[in-house]
Amino acid sequence: MSRWRTIAIGAACLLPALVRGGEAPHGVAWDANCVDCHMQHNAPGAAITAQAGNANLCKSCHLETVFPFGPADQAVPGVSGSSHHWSASTTNSGHGAAPPLDKEMLLRTPGAALQCSTCHDQHRARPEYGGTQHVSAVMPMSGSSSLAIQSVSAGAAAMAYLIDVVTAGGPGTTTFRLSNDNGASWLGYLAGAWVAYNGSNGRLTSSTGVDLNDGNRVNVRFTSGRYVVGDRWKFYVTYPFLRADNRWGQLCVDCHRSRNQASLPDSTDGTQEFSHPVGMNMVVTPTIHAPLDVNGGEQGVSGDANPTNDLRLYSDGTSDQLVTCLTCHRVHGADSNSRTEDPR
Repeated sequence: MSRWRTIAIGAACLLPALVRGGEAPHGVAWDANCVDCHMQHNAPGAAITAQAGNANLCKSCHLETVFPFGPADQAVPGVSGSSHHWSASTTNSGHGAAPPLDKEMLLRTPGAALQCSTCHDQHRARPEYGGTQHVSAVMPMSGSSSLAIQSVSAGAAAMAYLIDVVTAGGPGTTTFRLSNDNGASWLGYLAGAWVAYNGSNGRLTSSTGVDLNDGNRVNVRFTSGRYVVGDRWKFYVTYPFLRADNRWGQLCVDCHRSRNQASLPDSTDGTQEFSHPVGMNMVVTPTIHAPLDVNGGEQGVSGDANPTNDLRLYSDGTSDQLVTCLTCHRVHGADSNSRTEDPR
């Protein structure tokens, strides 16, 4: 295949992503543009990216953000690292790894090696695929008056919010308009519903909380004594941009199939393999107890008060007590010691 045909195919594959943009903070809703990552001509990286190497492109931001990842963070099992390897071979018999079966994931394993985009779709942050909800800090865009996020419920949509004061006054008298696309369009409020802003239908502020336009799952408080027209703030709700559903470890066992309880006792070499049960319903019995903290107490505040080492049980929609890979393992930001409190 010629070089030019290869580039043409790559560009064609990228077009839907360029048209769709990306969810915050990877899209126009948060000031990120296609050209921040892509070059239309003479691009040094595949998929017309501005840097050679998928991980290099991701790290150009993630070395500086609240989710930084550097080369030293890649795991060397039993030695160092706090993140799943993002550049190793897809095949590692010693750790039960094989190339993914998911077609979209397998498509993104250049040279039979992993990259960030093998597991992450940088354009879509889907809450239904699992992963920790991330809520950014409120960023003042103009003015010095205060806005605070009061609550964000589980399952809130991945969405950016830009709030703009349109009439002056204090909480309860001033009004604001709302945008989810960084000001390209605006919403106002009428008869209990969010509608197109018409210049006079701003929503009333409140110091006790105002629900925004995601089914009342995001609530903000206006905490200053007085606001002026043009006071603005922005923030976003997002998820870890997973390429496949991982609510109960499906993405993990796609590659680590030999570690999945469902694949045992049979194996390709005819020998018995052993693994902690994955997908087991954790029904508490006289021989199976609810997870304890490292000090022997209950997890959470009544245990060692360290949330980062808690063992999490997951739901498949029927049972909410499933043991999965993620019960004991973290893909990024894993604890180095069960008694320390580590990021994320």
